[in-house]
Amino acid sequence: TPTPTPTPTPTPTYSATCGYRSSVTGYYYDFAPIIGNYITTGLGMNWLFTICSVLEYPCADMAVCQNLGNRGISCGSPYQMTWSEANGDITLKYDGGPTCGPSPRYTNIIFSCLPNADIPQIGTASQGSGCDYYIHINTSLACISTPTPTPT
Repeated sequence: TPTPTPTPTPTPTYSATCGYRSSVTGYYYDFAPIIGNYITTGLGMNWLFTICSVLEYPCADMAVCQNLGNRGISCGSPYQMTWSEANGDITLKYDGGPTCGPSPRYTNIIFSCLPNADIPQIGTASQGSGCDYYIHINTSLACISTPTPTPT
């Protein structure tokens, strides 16, 4: 049987702003240089995820998904993203995945400082105690350097 052609999903418009201002130091962490879509592995499958954008087929209109070939299971929505910081790391959290047990799926993308990692080093996806997922990225963008002005 022929493979169905995916129906295009309108792509939301995003600005080039993608970052977090630390409530502790006031430093602005600018992740705009790595806006885009990425792939990693973990838990026996491929994972597609985005940084400040939205995925396309087979994970259309998702921010993080478990890629099952011709379909994806959402593990976070691009419309429900929040930033936070803890233990020197910056976290981009995508909420709003479908219900899994008593609560919705969500994914934390954790950015850790690695001074010489100009190209992000992406770790494997892992799972917490429920339907919470984690992807670790080492990048120089998570390091405090010369103050960066907030985009206007």
